[in-house]
Amino acid sequence: MWLVFASIAACNAHSPALQRSGAKAIDSSATTLENRANVLHALSPELEARARTLVENQVYPGLSIAVVLDGRTQWAYQVGKKDIASGAAVRPETCFRLASITKTVTALAILALRDEGLLALDDPISRALPQAKTWRPVTSDSPEVTWRHLLTHTAGLPRTGSLDFTRTDTPVTRLELETALTNLSLIASPGTQTRYSNLGYAALGLALSNITQEPFPELVTSKLLRPLTMTEAGFARRECTDVATGYVRAGRSRAETFGARTDWRFGVAAAVGGMYASARAVATWMQFQMNAWPPRNGIDNSVVKRATRRESHRLGGFSHPGQASFGIGWGVASFNRQGQVIVSHSGSTWTWGASVRMLVERGIGIVALGNSGGSAALSRYTLDALRHIDGVFQELGIADFRPSRARMSPVRQTQ
Repeated sequence: MWLVFASIAACNAHSPALQRSGAKAIDSSATTLENRANVLHALSPELEARARTLVENQVYPGLSIAVVLDGRTQWAYQVGKKDIASGAAVRPETCFRLASITKTVTALAILALRDEGLLALDDPISRALPQAKTWRPVTSDSPEVTWRHLLTHTAGLPRTGSLDFTRTDTPVTRLELETALTNLSLIASPGTQTRYSNLGYAALGLALSNITQEPFPELVTSKLLRPLTMTEAGFARRECTDVATGYVRAGRSRAETFGARTDWRFGVAAAVGGMYASARAVATWMQFQMNAWPPRNGIDNSVVKRATRRESHRLGGFSHPGQASFGIGWGVASFNRQGQVIVSHSGSTWTWGASVRMLVERGIGIVALGNSGGSAALSRYTLDALRHIDGVFQELGIADFRPSRARMSPVRQTQ
Protein backbone atom coordinates (compact mmCIF):
# COMPACT_ATOMS: atom_id res chain seq x y z
CA MET A 1 0.00 0.00 0.00
CA TRP A 2 1.21 3.48 -0.72
CA LEU A 3 0.11 7.04 -0.95
CA VAL A 4 0.49 8.85 -4.27
CA PHE A 5 1.01 12.59 -4.10
CA ALA A 6 0.36 15.06 -6.88
CA SER A 7 2.30 18.31 -6.63
CA ILE A 8 1.16 20.29 -9.62
CA ALA A 9 3.02 23.53 -10.21
CA ALA A 10 1.60 24.20 -13.68
CA CYS A 11 -1.93 25.34 -14.44
CA ASN A 12 -4.51 22.60 -14.91
CA ALA A 13 -4.34 20.86 -18.27
CA HIS A 14 -7.47 20.22 -20.32
CA SER A 15 -8.20 19.63 -23.98
CA PRO A 16 -9.89 22.20 -26.28
CA ALA A 17 -12.58 19.59 -27.02
CA LEU A 18 -13.44 19.34 -23.34
CA GLN A 19 -13.55 23.11 -23.04
CA ARG A 20 -15.95 23.35 -26.00
CA SER A 21 -18.25 20.65 -24.62
CA GLY A 22 -18.26 22.40 -21.27
CA ALA A 23 -19.08 25.77 -22.82
CA LYS A 24 -22.05 24.26 -24.65
CA ALA A 25 -23.47 23.11 -21.33
CA ILE A 26 -23.67 26.64 -19.93
CA ASP A 27 -27.25 27.87 -19.60
CA SER A 28 -27.55 31.63 -19.13
CA SER A 29 -30.86 31.19 -17.28
CA ALA A 30 -29.44 28.62 -14.82
CA THR A 31 -27.74 29.22 -11.50
CA THR A 32 -23.98 28.82 -11.17
CA LEU A 33 -24.60 25.68 -9.16
CA GLU A 34 -26.72 24.18 -11.94
CA ASN A 35 -24.18 25.17 -14.57
CA ARG A 36 -21.37 23.48 -12.66
CA ALA A 37 -23.40 20.26 -12.60
CA ASN A 38 -24.30 20.63 -16.29
CA VAL A 39 -20.68 21.17 -17.29
CA LEU A 40 -19.57 18.14 -15.27
CA HIS A 41 -22.05 15.96 -17.13
CA ALA A 42 -20.93 17.39 -20.45
CA LEU A 43 -17.44 16.17 -19.55
CA SER A 44 -18.61 12.75 -18.34
CA PRO A 45 -18.32 10.91 -21.71
CA GLU A 46 -14.56 11.55 -21.63
CA LEU A 47 -14.35 10.36 -18.02
CA GLU A 48 -16.29 7.23 -18.92
CA ALA A 49 -14.12 6.52 -21.97
CA ARG A 50 -10.93 6.70 -19.94
CA ALA A 51 -12.40 4.37 -17.32
CA ARG A 52 -13.44 1.85 -19.98
CA THR A 53 -9.90 1.93 -21.36
CA LEU A 54 -8.53 0.75 -17.99
CA VAL A 55 -10.86 -2.25 -18.11
CA GLU A 56 -10.37 -2.98 -21.82
CA ASN A 57 -6.59 -2.88 -21.34
CA GLN A 58 -6.89 -5.46 -18.54
CA VAL A 59 -5.63 -3.13 -15.84
CA TYR A 60 -8.66 -3.86 -13.65
CA PRO A 61 -11.51 -6.36 -14.13
CA GLY A 62 -13.98 -3.77 -12.86
CA LEU A 63 -14.18 -0.19 -11.66
CA SER A 64 -16.56 1.97 -9.65
CA ILE A 65 -16.18 5.76 -9.81
CA ALA A 66 -18.03 8.71 -8.31
CA VAL A 67 -17.61 12.48 -8.52
CA VAL A 68 -18.79 14.75 -5.73
CA LEU A 69 -19.56 18.34 -6.67
CA ASP A 70 -20.92 21.03 -4.38
CA GLY A 71 -21.99 18.64 -1.66
CA ARG A 72 -23.66 16.04 -3.82
CA THR A 73 -22.64 12.94 -5.76
CA GLN A 74 -23.33 14.38 -9.21
CA TRP A 75 -21.92 11.59 -11.36
CA ALA A 76 -21.30 7.87 -10.84
CA TYR A 77 -20.12 5.19 -13.21
CA GLN A 78 -19.40 1.47 -13.07
CA VAL A 79 -17.70 -0.62 -15.73
CA GLY A 80 -16.43 -4.19 -15.97
CA LYS A 81 -16.85 -7.27 -13.81
CA LYS A 82 -16.99 -7.56 -10.04
CA ASP A 83 -16.48 -11.32 -10.47
CA ILE A 84 -14.95 -12.85 -13.60
CA ALA A 85 -16.10 -16.42 -13.03
CA SER A 86 -19.79 -15.52 -12.77
CA GLY A 87 -19.60 -12.62 -15.20
CA ALA A 88 -21.38 -10.39 -12.67
CA ALA A 89 -21.01 -6.68 -13.39
CA VAL A 90 -19.93 -3.99 -10.95
CA ARG A 91 -22.99 -2.25 -9.51
CA PRO A 92 -23.41 1.03 -7.58
CA GLU A 93 -23.58 -0.88 -4.28
CA THR A 94 -20.53 -3.08 -5.00
CA CYS A 95 -17.90 -2.80 -2.28
CA PHE A 96 -14.14 -2.86 -2.79
CA ARG A 97 -11.37 -2.89 -0.22
CA LEU A 98 -10.11 0.64 0.45
CA ALA A 99 -6.68 -0.43 1.75
CA SER A 100 -4.75 2.62 2.98
CA ILE A 101 -7.65 5.02 2.46
CA THR A 102 -8.78 3.46 5.74
CA LYS A 103 -6.13 5.66 7.38
CA THR A 104 -8.24 8.77 6.71
CA VAL A 105 -11.02 7.21 8.80
CA THR A 106 -8.58 6.19 11.52
CA ALA A 107 -7.23 9.73 11.71
CA LEU A 108 -10.62 11.42 11.95
CA ALA A 109 -11.70 9.02 14.70
CA ILE A 110 -8.63 10.12 16.68
CA LEU A 111 -9.40 13.79 16.09
CA ALA A 112 -12.98 13.22 17.26
CA LEU A 113 -11.72 11.68 20.52
CA ARG A 114 -9.30 14.58 20.84
CA ASP A 115 -12.25 16.97 20.62
CA GLU A 116 -13.93 14.99 23.40
CA GLY A 117 -10.89 15.48 25.63
CA LEU A 118 -9.75 11.85 25.69
CA LEU A 119 -6.32 12.65 24.25
CA ALA A 120 -4.11 15.46 22.95
CA LEU A 121 -2.23 15.18 19.68
CA ASP A 122 1.03 16.19 21.33
CA ASP A 123 0.70 13.70 24.19
CA PRO A 124 3.29 10.92 24.16
CA ILE A 125 1.71 7.85 22.59
CA SER A 126 3.23 5.79 25.43
CA ARG A 127 0.42 7.00 27.72
CA ALA A 128 -1.98 4.86 25.66
CA LEU A 129 0.49 2.34 24.23
CA PRO A 130 2.87 0.77 26.78
CA GLN A 131 4.99 -0.81 24.03
CA ALA A 132 6.15 2.68 22.99
CA LYS A 133 8.15 2.91 26.21
CA THR A 134 10.46 0.23 24.79
CA TRP A 135 11.23 2.10 21.55
CA ARG A 136 14.88 2.99 21.06
CA PRO A 137 15.48 6.54 19.76
CA VAL A 138 18.05 7.41 17.12
CA THR A 139 19.61 10.14 19.26
CA SER A 140 19.66 11.01 22.93
CA ASP A 141 17.90 14.33 22.26
CA SER A 142 14.97 12.79 20.34
CA PRO A 143 11.53 13.72 21.67
CA GLU A 144 8.99 11.11 22.65
CA VAL A 145 6.74 9.87 19.86
CA THR A 146 3.32 11.55 19.95
CA TRP A 147 -0.08 10.91 18.41
CA ARG A 148 0.69 13.71 15.93
CA HIS A 149 3.95 12.09 14.87
CA LEU A 150 2.19 8.82 14.10
CA LEU A 151 -0.74 10.49 12.34
CA THR A 152 1.59 12.46 10.04
CA HIS A 153 4.11 9.65 9.41
CA THR A 154 6.87 11.57 11.17
CA ALA A 155 7.39 9.24 14.15
CA GLY A 156 10.45 7.52 12.69
CA LEU A 157 8.85 4.06 12.75
CA PRO A 158 9.70 1.54 10.01
CA ARG A 159 7.17 0.95 7.27
CA THR A 160 5.98 -2.45 8.55
CA GLY A 161 8.67 -3.83 10.85
CA SER A 162 7.93 -7.46 11.69
CA LEU A 163 4.16 -7.00 11.32
CA ASP A 164 2.68 -9.18 8.57
CA PHE A 165 -0.86 -8.25 7.58
CA THR A 166 -0.49 -9.65 4.06
CA ARG A 167 -1.25 -13.26 4.96
CA THR A 168 -4.57 -14.71 3.89
CA ASP A 169 -5.07 -17.60 6.33
CA THR A 170 -5.40 -16.10 9.82
CA PRO A 171 -5.90 -12.49 11.00
CA VAL A 172 -3.27 -10.51 12.87
CA THR A 173 -3.73 -11.04 16.63
CA ARG A 174 -3.31 -8.52 19.42
CA LEU A 175 -0.31 -10.44 20.76
CA GLU A 176 1.37 -10.36 17.35
CA LEU A 177 0.85 -6.62 17.03
CA GLU A 178 2.08 -5.94 20.55
CA THR A 179 5.17 -8.05 19.83
CA ALA A 180 5.82 -6.17 16.57
CA LEU A 181 5.61 -2.89 18.52
CA THR A 182 8.00 -3.95 21.29
CA ASN A 183 11.71 -3.03 21.36
CA LEU A 184 11.57 -1.13 18.08
CA SER A 185 14.58 0.85 16.89
CA LEU A 186 13.41 4.14 15.37
CA ILE A 187 14.89 5.04 11.98
CA ALA A 188 14.62 8.82 12.39
CA SER A 189 14.21 11.31 15.20
CA PRO A 190 10.48 12.05 15.61
CA GLY A 191 9.35 15.18 13.82
CA THR A 192 12.37 15.50 11.52
CA GLN A 193 11.51 13.27 8.54
CA THR A 194 8.48 11.92 6.75
CA ARG A 195 8.58 8.10 6.68
CA TYR A 196 5.32 6.46 5.61
CA SER A 197 4.52 3.80 8.20
CA ASN A 198 1.78 1.19 8.17
CA LEU A 199 3.14 0.02 11.50
CA GLY A 200 2.53 3.49 12.90
CA TYR A 201 -1.16 3.36 12.01
CA ALA A 202 -1.44 -0.13 13.46
CA ALA A 203 -0.04 1.39 16.67
CA LEU A 204 -2.67 4.14 16.53
CA GLY A 205 -5.48 1.62 16.17
CA LEU A 206 -4.21 -0.33 19.17
CA ALA A 207 -3.82 2.84 21.23
CA LEU A 208 -7.40 3.85 20.40
CA SER A 209 -8.67 0.48 21.55
CA ASN A 210 -6.67 0.82 24.76
CA ILE A 211 -8.15 4.19 25.75
CA THR A 212 -11.73 3.39 24.70
CA GLN A 213 -11.76 -0.30 25.69
CA GLU A 214 -13.50 -0.98 22.39
CA PRO A 215 -12.25 -2.90 19.33
CA PHE A 216 -11.15 -0.51 16.61
CA PRO A 217 -13.72 -1.56 13.95
CA GLU A 218 -16.62 -1.22 16.39
CA LEU A 219 -15.34 2.17 17.56
CA VAL A 220 -15.10 3.58 14.04
CA THR A 221 -18.46 2.14 13.04
CA SER A 222 -20.28 3.69 16.01
CA LYS A 223 -18.32 6.96 15.88
CA LEU A 224 -18.32 7.67 12.15
CA LEU A 225 -19.78 5.13 9.74
CA ARG A 226 -23.18 4.69 11.35
CA PRO A 227 -23.80 8.42 12.08
CA LEU A 228 -22.85 9.23 8.48
CA THR A 229 -25.20 6.46 7.22
CA MET A 230 -22.31 4.80 5.39
CA THR A 231 -24.21 1.52 5.26
CA GLU A 232 -22.13 0.21 2.37
CA ALA A 233 -18.91 0.31 4.40
CA GLY A 234 -17.34 -1.84 7.08
CA PHE A 235 -14.35 -3.89 8.16
CA ALA A 236 -15.53 -7.33 7.01
CA ARG A 237 -16.85 -8.58 3.68
CA ARG A 238 -20.05 -9.69 5.38
CA GLU A 239 -20.83 -6.07 6.31
CA CYS A 240 -21.42 -5.29 2.62
CA THR A 241 -24.33 -6.89 0.75
CA ASP A 242 -22.38 -6.89 -2.51
CA VAL A 243 -18.58 -7.32 -2.63
CA ALA A 244 -16.28 -7.61 -5.62
CA THR A 245 -13.70 -10.37 -5.94
CA GLY A 246 -10.09 -9.20 -5.74
CA TYR A 247 -7.64 -10.33 -8.41
CA VAL A 248 -3.92 -10.51 -9.10
CA ARG A 249 -2.34 -10.74 -12.52
CA ALA A 250 -1.86 -14.41 -13.39
CA GLY A 251 -0.51 -14.37 -16.94
CA ARG A 252 0.15 -12.37 -20.08
CA SER A 253 -2.70 -13.53 -22.34
CA ARG A 254 -6.14 -11.95 -22.14
CA ALA A 255 -7.63 -15.29 -21.07
CA GLU A 256 -5.20 -15.57 -18.17
CA THR A 257 -4.75 -12.00 -17.09
CA PHE A 258 -6.38 -12.25 -13.67
CA GLY A 259 -6.46 -14.81 -10.89
CA ALA A 260 -8.67 -14.56 -7.80
CA ARG A 261 -6.94 -14.44 -4.43
CA THR A 262 -8.11 -14.30 -0.83
CA ASP A 263 -7.94 -10.89 0.89
CA TRP A 264 -5.31 -9.92 3.42
CA ARG A 265 -6.39 -10.58 7.01
CA PHE A 266 -5.62 -7.36 8.91
CA GLY A 267 -7.25 -8.46 12.17
CA VAL A 268 -6.32 -6.05 14.99
CA ALA A 269 -4.27 -4.04 12.45
CA ALA A 270 -7.48 -2.98 10.66
CA ALA A 271 -6.63 0.71 11.18
CA VAL A 272 -3.93 0.29 8.53
CA GLY A 273 -6.16 -0.70 5.63
CA GLY A 274 -8.99 -3.03 6.57
CA MET A 275 -12.08 -1.17 5.33
CA TYR A 276 -14.41 -2.19 2.50
CA ALA A 277 -16.77 0.31 0.90
CA SER A 278 -18.69 1.11 -2.26
CA ALA A 279 -17.77 4.17 -4.30
CA ARG A 280 -20.98 5.86 -3.25
CA ALA A 281 -20.13 5.27 0.42
CA VAL A 282 -16.72 6.86 -0.17
CA ALA A 283 -18.54 9.70 -1.93
CA THR A 284 -20.48 10.24 1.30
CA TRP A 285 -17.13 10.38 3.12
CA MET A 286 -15.87 13.00 0.63
CA GLN A 287 -19.04 15.05 1.01
CA PHE A 288 -18.52 15.08 4.77
CA GLN A 289 -14.92 16.20 4.31
CA MET A 290 -15.64 18.97 1.82
CA ASN A 291 -18.73 20.22 3.62
CA ALA A 292 -16.34 21.65 6.22
CA TRP A 293 -15.33 24.31 3.67
CA PRO A 294 -15.52 27.26 3.66
CA PRO A 295 -15.30 28.40 7.29
CA ARG A 296 -18.63 30.00 8.15
CA ASN A 297 -21.09 31.00 10.83
CA GLY A 298 -24.04 28.85 11.75
CA ILE A 299 -24.87 25.70 13.67
CA ASP A 300 -22.16 23.05 13.66
CA ASN A 301 -23.81 19.96 15.08
CA SER A 302 -22.14 17.46 12.78
CA VAL A 303 -20.54 14.16 13.72
CA VAL A 304 -17.12 15.86 13.80
CA LYS A 305 -16.70 19.63 13.93
CA ARG A 306 -16.08 21.47 10.67
CA ALA A 307 -12.91 23.04 12.04
CA THR A 308 -11.58 19.60 12.97
CA ARG A 309 -12.18 18.28 9.46
CA ARG A 310 -10.44 21.32 7.97
CA GLU A 311 -7.53 20.73 10.33
CA SER A 312 -7.01 17.29 8.81
CA HIS A 313 -6.67 18.85 5.35
CA ARG A 314 -3.72 21.05 6.25
CA LEU A 315 -0.11 20.04 6.80
CA GLY A 316 0.15 18.58 10.27
CA GLY A 317 3.78 17.55 10.66
CA PHE A 318 7.26 17.89 9.21
CA SER A 319 7.53 19.19 5.65
CA HIS A 320 9.95 21.12 3.47
CA PRO A 321 8.58 24.45 2.17
CA GLY A 322 6.59 23.91 -1.00
CA GLN A 323 6.69 20.12 -0.86
CA ALA A 324 3.82 17.67 -0.53
CA SER A 325 3.45 16.04 2.85
CA PHE A 326 0.77 14.86 5.26
CA GLY A 327 -2.12 16.44 7.05
CA ILE A 328 -3.90 14.38 9.70
CA GLY A 329 -4.46 11.20 7.73
CA TRP A 330 -4.51 12.87 4.30
CA GLY A 331 -1.81 13.69 1.80
CA VAL A 332 -1.68 17.42 1.07
CA ALA A 333 -0.01 18.98 -1.98
CA SER A 334 -0.07 22.11 -4.12
CA PHE A 335 -2.48 21.85 -7.05
CA ASN A 336 -2.04 25.04 -9.06
CA ARG A 337 -0.61 28.56 -9.12
CA GLN A 338 -3.81 29.96 -7.63
CA GLY A 339 -2.86 28.43 -4.27
CA GLN A 340 -5.34 25.56 -4.32
CA VAL A 341 -4.33 22.34 -2.58
CA ILE A 342 -5.26 18.78 -3.43
CA VAL A 343 -6.16 16.50 -0.54
CA SER A 344 -5.75 12.85 -1.38
CA HIS A 345 -5.03 9.28 -0.41
CA SER A 346 -4.60 6.08 -2.37
CA GLY A 347 -4.74 2.46 -1.34
CA SER A 348 -3.28 -0.72 -2.76
CA THR A 349 -2.97 -4.40 -1.89
CA TRP A 350 -2.17 -7.37 -4.15
CA THR A 351 -5.83 -7.53 -5.14
CA TRP A 352 -7.27 -4.02 -4.76
CA GLY A 353 -6.61 -0.46 -5.91
CA ALA A 354 -8.23 2.78 -4.79
CA SER A 355 -7.75 6.53 -5.11
CA VAL A 356 -9.50 9.54 -3.57
CA ARG A 357 -8.69 13.14 -4.48
CA MET A 358 -10.42 16.36 -3.45
CA LEU A 359 -10.14 20.06 -4.15
CA VAL A 360 -11.73 20.79 -0.80
CA GLU A 361 -11.98 24.56 -1.26
CA ARG A 362 -13.62 24.20 -4.66
CA GLY A 363 -16.03 21.45 -3.71
CA ILE A 364 -14.82 18.87 -6.23
CA GLY A 365 -13.83 15.30 -5.33
CA ILE A 366 -13.45 11.97 -7.09
CA VAL A 367 -13.06 8.36 -5.99
CA ALA A 368 -12.08 5.40 -8.16
CA LEU A 369 -12.07 1.80 -6.90
CA GLY A 370 -10.76 -1.26 -8.75
CA ASN A 371 -10.59 -5.00 -8.01
CA SER A 372 -6.98 -5.71 -8.94
CA GLY A 373 -3.74 -4.85 -7.20
CA GLY A 374 -2.12 -1.45 -7.53
CA SER A 375 -3.37 2.13 -7.33
CA ALA A 376 -1.04 3.91 -9.76
CA ALA A 377 -3.43 3.81 -12.73
CA LEU A 378 -6.36 4.96 -10.60
CA SER A 379 -4.28 7.75 -9.07
CA ARG A 380 -3.44 8.99 -12.57
CA TYR A 381 -7.08 8.73 -13.56
CA THR A 382 -8.39 10.71 -10.58
CA LEU A 383 -5.70 13.38 -10.98
CA ASP A 384 -6.40 13.79 -14.69
CA ALA A 385 -10.13 14.00 -13.99
CA LEU A 386 -9.68 16.79 -11.46
CA ARG A 387 -7.38 18.65 -13.84
CA HIS A 388 -9.96 18.43 -16.62
CA ILE A 389 -12.96 19.38 -14.52
CA ASP A 390 -11.32 22.23 -12.65
CA GLY A 391 -9.54 23.48 -15.78
CA VAL A 392 -12.79 23.81 -17.73
CA PHE A 393 -14.49 25.39 -14.71
CA GLN A 394 -11.71 27.99 -14.61
CA GLU A 395 -12.07 28.79 -18.31
CA LEU A 396 -15.81 29.26 -17.86
CA GLY A 397 -15.47 31.36 -14.71
CA ILE A 398 -17.27 28.93 -12.40
CA ALA A 399 -14.30 27.43 -10.53
CA ASP A 400 -14.54 29.25 -7.21
CA PHE A 401 -18.26 29.03 -6.56
CA ARG A 402 -19.00 27.50 -3.13
CA PRO A 403 -22.65 27.87 -2.12
CA SER A 404 -23.53 27.61 1.53
CA ARG A 405 -27.14 26.80 0.72
CA ALA A 406 -28.39 25.89 -2.72
CA ARG A 407 -30.68 23.61 -4.68
CA MET A 408 -29.02 20.38 -5.77
CA SER A 409 -29.77 18.52 -8.99
CA PRO A 410 -30.34 14.75 -8.66
CA VAL A 411 -27.41 12.38 -9.02
CA ARG A 412 -26.96 11.09 -12.53
CA GLN A 413 -25.95 7.45 -12.80
CA THR A 414 -24.41 6.08 -15.98
CA GLN A 415 -23.39 2.53 -16.67
